[in-house]
Amino acid sequence: MTQYARGRRFEWKLAAQQKAAGAIVMRSAGSHGEADLVALWGNEAWAIQAKTRKPTAAELRKIVKASKRSAAAWWLMVWPDGRGIVYRQWLGGRELGYPRTDYVDWELRHKGMAGE
Repeated sequence: MTQYARGRRFEWKLAAQQKAAGAIVMRSAGSHGEADLVALWGNEAWAIQAKTRKPTAAELRKIVKASKRSAAAWWLMVWPDGRGIVYRQWLGGRELGYPRTDYVDWELRHKGMAGE
């Protein structure tokens, strides 16, 4: 499987999980911009960059810079081995928390938020 195909599969996986939990999700196919997916949870927006390899320093700077220009929560989700997902989040240019190796529980995080 090519790197592009693996990345597309990961984006579809993330989009399907968020849709199943009630988000409205838009995918930017073939994106080389800051966000591969945008998820809308009621009045909350997430911009998501999906990676199947460790991001470069330049890619991280691009996400931080974008988070400074937007009210959305910016997420970097990395699927390096095809099993566990590492995720990080920024808001207003500041990283929230620390890199996690578990997975976001979309359903619990947003229970009752759809349609607000």
